Amino acid sequence: MVFEPSKSELIHFTKAHYTPTREVYLGPTPVKPVDSARFLGVWIDRKLSWKAHLRKTKEKFATQSFALTRLAGSTWGCSLIRAREIYTKVIRSALAYGASSFHIPGTAQAP
Repeated sequence: MVFEPSKSELIHFTKAHYTPTREVYLGPTPVKPVDSARFLGVWIDRKLSWKAHLRKTKEKFATQSFALTRLAGSTWGCSLIRAREIYTKVIRSALAYGASSFHIPGTAQAP
């Protein structure tokens, strides 16, 4: 199997306070460790705390909600029904993607 070093990421899973700096080599090319990596659309950080995924999801939501407000202006743009359809099909599905990987059933926290 041949790996492409430019497309490879190294992440050390640890609860340590410091970031590990040990690198690996793919052929002659070193691959340095990163704090978070994207795997199948889900961001994983080195402490498996899901903070990286939540941060990226918040950024995506801010961009998409801004676009939705521009599409559904009060005096122009799409109707409320169309805006709700866009929210349901695009924004809500993007927010929920990957939630099953870190959700633990029965552990909902009280507000």
